Amino acid sequence: MFPRARRIPAPAKQAVFSSAPHGLPVSDPDLGRLMWMEELREFLREPGIDLSDLTFLESKFIEYCTDWHGQPTIGRWNPRTVMNALGVALGDCLRQQIPGARWQLTSAHGASYLVITAADGLIVAAPLTEMTDHWIARELTWVSGYPGAVLNRLPQPRDPGGRSTRRERPTPAIPQPQI
Repeated sequence: MFPRARRIPAPAKQAVFSSAPHGLPVSDPDLGRLMWMEELREFLREPGIDLSDLTFLESKFIEYCTDWHGQPTIGRWNPRTVMNALGVALGDCLRQQIPGARWQLTSAHGASYLVITAADGLIVAAPLTEMTDHWIARELTWVSGYPGAVLNRLPQPRDPGGRSTRRERPTPAIPQPQI
């Protein structure tokens, strides 16, 4: 389930997804991948919890990431299930905010990635990849601002007069660390 690809330096990986490239081939996830994604959602579900609650997702990310980084290297558990589950839930939140967005698969640098594409097929985000990058860097307070950051980097549709048709979306504030 987890391809063993060599780590790509951050600038190269960011160039793949942060700039929302055109031209990478995409395909729909197969039934096995869809079932795997549902199992990841189930991993996070708790009674009375809405997986589209960014505050809940960020608190879980902070809890798991802090615990993992607090362990001696030799005693660390494999965080892939947690990172993938949080990435799928975060991608689901993003999909709800982009009309026509959907999960798709693509390949870059010899590895496969689950990505979110807009209705026109434009790759707009790779939440599982970005979850892993933030986990490794131990950047704890980014989850709640992620959908807003992705939405702000999307091309803005224009009306015939050349004006933006995108309504202004408030970008959630990312809590600043206390010094």
